[in-house]
Amino acid sequence: MTVEQLARSTRSVFELHHESLTGLPFFTSFPLNCCQGASVLFGMLVTLLPTQHTVTVVKGDARDGRESHYWLGKVRISRSFLPKLAR
Repeated sequence: MTVEQLARSTRSVFELHHESLTGLPFFTSFPLNCCQGASVLFGMLVTLLPTQHTVTVVKGDARDGRESHYWLGKVRISRSFLPKLAR
């Protein structure tokens, strides 16, 4: 499974089952106000892929400091996992 396929599948689960995800903060209102939890959860799932990805969760704040948004930075495949010819 690629990162893109995992992203689509994860989003589908969130969209279809958000009302029953009561154990996860803010997920019952998905996609509103759950960017932090969704980013962390998806990042954890990405690290389970067999291609050894590096994941960074990024937090951005509005200029007035009253709002924040979270997302994943660029997901990278670990260099040691690439074939030697590609280096």
